[in-house]
Amino acid sequence: MTTQKMKLLITYFVILLFNIIHAYRILYLFPFTTKSHMFVFEPLIEELAKRNHHITIVSPYTFSLHQQQNIREIIINIEDDNSKNMSTGRFSSYGNHILFQFISFKYVVKPGCEAYLKNFEVKELLKQGKQFDVVIVSAIFNECALATAPLLGKNIILHCSSAFLPWFNFHDSQLQLPSVVPVVMTPFVSKMNFLQRLDNGILFLAVRLLMEYNFVAAIQAVITEHLLQNPSVSEGFESIDLVFTNADPVITSPRPAIPTIIDLGGMHCRKAKPLSKEFEDFVESSGDYGFILFSLGSISQSKDLPVETIKSLLDGFSRLEQRVIWKYEKDLENVPKNVKISKWLPQKDLLGHAKIRLFITHGGMLSLQESVYNGVPVVAVPLFSDQPGNVARVEEIGIGVKLALSNISGDSMYDAINKVLGDKRYAENLKRYSAIFHDFIENQVEKAAYWVEYVIRHKGT
Repeated sequence: MTTQKMKLLITYFVILLFNIIHAYRILYLFPFTTKSHMFVFEPLIEELAKRNHHITIVSPYTFSLHQQQNIREIIINIEDDNSKNMSTGRFSSYGNHILFQFISFKYVVKPGCEAYLKNFEVKELLKQGKQFDVVIVSAIFNECALATAPLLGKNIILHCSSAFLPWFNFHDSQLQLPSVVPVVMTPFVSKMNFLQRLDNGILFLAVRLLMEYNFVAAIQAVITEHLLQNPSVSEGFESIDLVFTNADPVITSPRPAIPTIIDLGGMHCRKAKPLSKEFEDFVESSGDYGFILFSLGSISQSKDLPVETIKSLLDGFSRLEQRVIWKYEKDLENVPKNVKISKWLPQKDLLGHAKIRLFITHGGMLSLQESVYNGVPVVAVPLFSDQPGNVARVEEIGIGVKLALSNISGDSMYDAINKVLGDKRYAENLKRYSAIFHDFIENQVEKAAYWVEYVIRHKGT
């Protein structure tokens, strides 16, 4: 072997050794989550995997990245009908009430906590102790997993698929000032009048009390039953080193912030990919009028709407010049020629298509961010959770209109669509806010990966 080849071989092994030495062990915990919220986590997981870190994911769903050698998946099987009941309840006024949502959350989340703690592979992880350099926990109703995080890793990051929520006990939630920061589940914006501030403050206290003494207490009881160590949820919150949120400067109302809360909103957004022939043919046949996309998200489903409402909406859509693609989860009869029904939609690719004209949405954070990213105005029908607050912000900045669920019909939908499409101000506002949004998400994934490695290197923040 020549000297030159020997030098190249040595250099190769030095680089390989360097990568091995700097490969961290990262645990991602989100045993209770939705498929749509997984889109928030995937870009960062992919980036960390590219950096040769060893990643273990605990989730109820299989990730698209699971075939990579440095990614291990532990699947949590949750068999429970409560989440389905919660979904259908979204279309009733009782199910849509804020306090009802919080009271009922524990019935949805408790089976997930039990499944997580009973899982054999999770039990093995807990036996092995603090083997991970960092544990990243999904913030939305994963308090059960958060309680176990200090037993599994040296550092903890909370990753929230929404903006910072009022019941987080991180640093005593001193940034959640109800006088200026609207509770995300209310239809308020940052400029509240006195009565709205009063209402917001009462709701803030009610939510905190319900979460502490109703929800967290129920989760803590499950933990006590299944784990001898009996880690507490409150200790899990106290152990958090850093918080990632899905907030952004467009959809999220202005609020105070500190350096240990990193806003990473829009990390899941991407350029559109080509449509399948089925969708492309339908879209292209729309001519200059273009098409409208209609989806109520992955939790609430259009098929659960009242039969009369569905018939009325189809009648309203039939009067439109545009074509309509509707995410509807079962077969439907008497569909107008300009309407296409599909149980699944490539939402990001449709929103990025040149012929898209408007998006009818439930007002979820991820959907609205994708809409702003692509510069598409919206008609929003808020159903639950953070959606009323998100939609209030949409109206505040003038990128769409709200259509109340109680007022939804073919006529009201037809009028709302024509109001948005007939007023140039919505498109002009979107042009401005889309530019702001694109600047904000530049290098967002690299920024998130940097902070993960920062926490590991410095053993916290």
